[in-house]
Amino acid sequence: MKRIFFTLTMIATVATGFAQSNKVISANNYLKNGDLAKAKENIDAATVHEKTMNERKTWFYRGKVYLALAATEDEKFQKLDSNAIYKAAEAFEKALELEGRRIGDKDIQPQYKITGRQMFAVAIDNYKTKNYKEASKAFENSAAISSKFGKTDTSAIFNAGLTAELAKDTAKAIEQYRESAKLGYKNGALFVNVAKLEKGQGNTEAALKTLKEGRSLYPENGAILTELINIYLTTGKTDDALAMLNEAIKKDSSNAQLYFARGTLYDKKGMSDKATADYESAIAVDPDNYESYYNLGAVYVNRSAEIQEEMNKLDINNKEEYEKLKAERDTLYEKAIKPLEKAHELNPEDRVTMQTLMGLYGKTNQMENYKEMKAKFQEANSAE
Repeated sequence: MKRIFFTLTMIATVATGFAQSNKVISANNYLKNGDLAKAKENIDAATVHEKTMNERKTWFYRGKVYLALAATEDEKFQKLDSNAIYKAAEAFEKALELEGRRIGDKDIQPQYKITGRQMFAVAIDNYKTKNYKEASKAFENSAAISSKFGKTDTSAIFNAGLTAELAKDTAKAIEQYRESAKLGYKNGALFVNVAKLEKGQGNTEAALKTLKEGRSLYPENGAILTELINIYLTTGKTDDALAMLNEAIKKDSSNAQLYFARGTLYDKKGMSDKATADYESAIAVDPDNYESYYNLGAVYVNRSAEIQEEMNKLDINNKEEYEKLKAERDTLYEKAIKPLEKAHELNPEDRVTMQTLMGLYGKTNQMENYKEMKAKFQEANSAE
């Protein structure tokens, strides 16, 4: 009896193992027939059963099933597993680690490569739907798969950084940007992106170092130069900023913003003649540059205020000098009006411009203009 019992046990064990092996084959058949739910059910069972869980064939077919789930456009199958693409990658990786006679590396590797491309597509889809965290993860995994086949996908790594930045994962963004730069991604923008992130962390020195590194590689990149200038300006390094602007304008004399920035710097340093020249240059390049019109008008207004102070300090009997200064002041009033009127035309909602023009119209006895501007100003205030 004992011997018969042992034989029956052996038969049952073999049958169970055979049943599990059949599940692998069934999974593949269901996959071929488009029944991804049944394919998943069978391959999931096979991958956890002790008789089939360590077979290369099992993991190869699991990879194929989950790759199909990741790529399907059928909603009822899409819902079966939101991590299908990652499970496909894991399955093919596992299959390559295991030994197998019938399924060789040449069978697995093409499917694994397809998974990497599908991973990139998943990343794009997540980016489009603003699921930036998942997009970054997928881009990073896509690049990792490419690297297993000797290909460095710096674009995917850069995109992993970009989407990590959008997901507010600063540490990962910097890591991925720097990795893409190290691997030769030819894009000066990543240095600007890293510098902005470092500056956002309060690490201005690191940001400056990053930008200088980027500039050594991309000396013609305007974005790097502009960000360097911005940091110099915000940290009070006006001489460094001025040197940069001078260099930038030599290389790009058709950039209105560079002239405007330098004009602002000259303005702060009290060099009003140079500031005026730069604002005029900015306007010549870009006739719709509101900021330059406004600042040009402000230079003349500020100069007139300085002259008014001189007039106020004069002895009451010094009429000749008073009249001379008065004429200079009134000329500056007239000079200020034209650019400020243009600024108002370009930005009619700005109340500071309206208020400044009101004052100038009053001082130059242009009462009709004064009344009209006052009405606009009052209307803007009442609309709040």
